[in-house]
Amino acid sequence: MSNDLNESTDASNFQSFTKTSDISNASNFAKESQPKLVSQFIDFILGHRDFCIYIFYAIVLFLAYWPAFTNVYAYLDDWPQLALGTQDNAAKWLVSNQIGLGRPGLSFFFWFINLFFVPTIETIEFIRLFSTLILLFSSIVCYKIIKRFAVFENSDKGIIPTIFIPILLMLLPSVIVGVAWTVVLNLPIAMLFSFLAYYFVRAAQQSLSNKVKKYFYFSAALAAIIISFGFSQITGMCFLVVLIVEFFLSDREFSLKAVLPPLIVLAAGMLSALFMIKLLPMLLFNQEAVGRSALNMDFLTSLKIFISTPLTRILNNFFIVGNFTLMGKILFIAGWFFIGPKNKVLKMILLPFFIFAAFIPRFMINESVVTYRTLCAISMAVSMLMIFGIYKILDLILTFFKRNYLIWVFFFILTFGLAVNAANNIVKGFVIPFNVEFAALTSELKEISDKREITDLIIYRPEY
Repeated sequence: MSNDLNESTDASNFQSFTKTSDISNASNFAKESQPKLVSQFIDFILGHRDFCIYIFYAIVLFLAYWPAFTNVYAYLDDWPQLALGTQDNAAKWLVSNQIGLGRPGLSFFFWFINLFFVPTIETIEFIRLFSTLILLFSSIVCYKIIKRFAVFENSDKGIIPTIFIPILLMLLPSVIVGVAWTVVLNLPIAMLFSFLAYYFVRAAQQSLSNKVKKYFYFSAALAAIIISFGFSQITGMCFLVVLIVEFFLSDREFSLKAVLPPLIVLAAGMLSALFMIKLLPMLLFNQEAVGRSALNMDFLTSLKIFISTPLTRILNNFFIVGNFTLMGKILFIAGWFFIGPKNKVLKMILLPFFIFAAFIPRFMINESVVTYRTLCAISMAVSMLMIFGIYKILDLILTFFKRNYLIWVFFFILTFGLAVNAANNIVKGFVIPFNVEFAALTSELKEISDKREITDLIIYRPEY
């Protein structure tokens, strides 16, 4: 069995991870030159590194997403969800409609919500808070994948991308929409289960001496990927994001033997999605899938649509205003150039195909409009490569000037800066439009209702 599947690498690589030269040297100096209380604090940080990283993730996500769960607002399809929460046939409509879209997981989740409380503009804030917590768990699982499977095993500074890649990916516009827009809370749930599926299948590969544990982990991986695709086929492809981190950005050798089991699990998820889109609506309701879930075979047209709008949004990475495609292209090429040294040429050839594969479920759907929520997996893959490119460029420059510690300063500033940018996107994209539209609608309805006071207002589309 190849070295990358050897259980002994966990211990050695963890030691490499926990003995990062930059941190150790800095901590020793600090302990020698600071009072006892400060030394004890440094010892605590080093002794509870994972816990401190989780707290860091929680602070960043709270800063980024606080407008979503501290402001009262609803957006587009949130309105029919609110209206249906007051009707007896809500559960039946939600289940039949969402299964018709191939999203049975989301349908039953909404059914559960409607069963226990009536969603209102005030209460859906708690759903958005729940989605934020899901992102926190997703970032932690992504971090644990990178750490456990020794992605940057031959680099002392590998702790930097190990820590910062998981949290930076949670600040992308395509991820933000899954929290800020209540009815697409399936996106963060699907992402979490896709990461868990990858973690379980890699754990199964390392459980060579224990067949029971091996089969348990592999079964858990299959269950997790089916649940992920049950919530969102497009976001379920985030499974490929962590695969790309491990086998392309790392120093690990690209091995078909190591990659094949994860790809088998992913294929199982895609087959389950096909079943949920095509067969499940017929079995349960004797109806065809909703039109927007129909498969598209006009690949040339889909490719033109992809190049016209989605590609620009992907290259703009964390920004929804302005044109940063040139910067995005430069950073993408830099990350692509600096991918792991082992099998470098093979990795450089295969990487674009794996990145585009993250978009395949959306590429095959017969729908002309491509929104941010359909770009989650491929945006994460491309932006991750850009982050890796920034890391490598800074590492070269700061190593030359012997100022390696500044790379930590840069990534902390970058993380908190993008968190503020994410909060600003939520306010400008969701909160402000709601306040303007709600005020205008309320004013108009007051005019046509003979000046009668309106205390409660629910708006939903006539077709619902």
